[in-house]
Amino acid sequence: MSQPIRVAVVIDLDWPLKRHHEVFSGIQNYARSHAPDWVLIPDLFPAKWIKPTRRLPGYDAVIGRVSLNDARAARKARIPVVNVWRNSPARPLVPSVLVDTAEAGRMAAEHLISRGLRRLAGLGMRRDAASQQYLCGLDTAAKSHDIPVSRHYVSFSHTRIERNWHRYVNDVNHWIDHWHLPIGIAASYDEMARNLTTMCLRRGLQIPEQVAIIGSGDDLMHCEGSDPEMSSIDMGRYREGYVAADLLDQLLKGGKPPAEPILTPPADLVARLSTDVYAVADKTVGRAMRYIAEHCGQTLCVGDVVKHVGCNRRKLEKLFQRFGRKSINDEIVALRIELTKRLLIGTDDAIEDVAAAAGFGTAQHMRHVFRHQLGTTPTAYREQHCK
Repeated sequence: MSQPIRVAVVIDLDWPLKRHHEVFSGIQNYARSHAPDWVLIPDLFPAKWIKPTRRLPGYDAVIGRVSLNDARAARKARIPVVNVWRNSPARPLVPSVLVDTAEAGRMAAEHLISRGLRRLAGLGMRRDAASQQYLCGLDTAAKSHDIPVSRHYVSFSHTRIERNWHRYVNDVNHWIDHWHLPIGIAASYDEMARNLTTMCLRRGLQIPEQVAIIGSGDDLMHCEGSDPEMSSIDMGRYREGYVAADLLDQLLKGGKPPAEPILTPPADLVARLSTDVYAVADKTVGRAMRYIAEHCGQTLCVGDVVKHVGCNRRKLEKLFQRFGRKSINDEIVALRIELTKRLLIGTDDAIEDVAAAAGFGTAQHMRHVFRHQLGTTPTAYREQHCK
């Protein structure tokens, strides 16, 4: 019988943070399926115990939110390490598997823009690499549509000390004073989005009619506990943990660490009431846009939209043009493309299944439209964003 491989898992499981528990679950399920000789030992500070002592055996590997002390101790003991913490000061020293937070920011921007919003802003944490990447992705996507984006950063410690909380509230309210409504806000963490929702409602701002808000993490405690329920991006932390464990397994077997961090894609964008808006002055166009969004994954044509709003086609097309929209058919295609991107990145479904779920009917038709709109194929897009 082979000796057990003792793996220190550096993840805080005491707090109800979805991102931590999902990473651990991914690591755990990989071990159960592919590495039955692993013994996973949650340990927030494993550096002291990497070498064996008189009482305890040492660790054979470390995975999780790796600190600089952990990395140095592991290097000294010549055991493999895999990091999943974007802010880790040890990142230059150890291989990492990280969620592509820039892609999450791009997804948030595309979602808000598809709702007709032409003013966007991002909210992130100061000195937080994940926030910076997220808001960079938001900015990149918005600029491709010639839409301006402002950024606002707040302190990590705003909820821990009373005076910091008051400073934070004043800071955010001053930022809100300078908004031009309607506006779409993308926050790099759900807890920040929920705080912002509360502040907007306190000021009498309507969500989502005046302010559409989307978070990041899809933590149900925040998203479903918010009023209105909050849209968010499921970051796919389970996959992050699973891929990290796979990499650790390769390193334990003598494999070489990757030169760059491995990026895993966000899983999906979960739309809820906080972004259920179409920022169009005309109610008829707004009704048409909502109907398109709700049915774009089905067999849908321009005639269906016209019938739903009770308006003749020529008049509705003119209304779309007057209020700065694309044609009705172009809006259907744009929302199908948005849905297709999410399915390509967030699922492993076959291209034929993606085409059916996105309303294209056939894979051939989806490939034609996708190439015409984006200059690439669905398969190439998936490969590019799921490296």
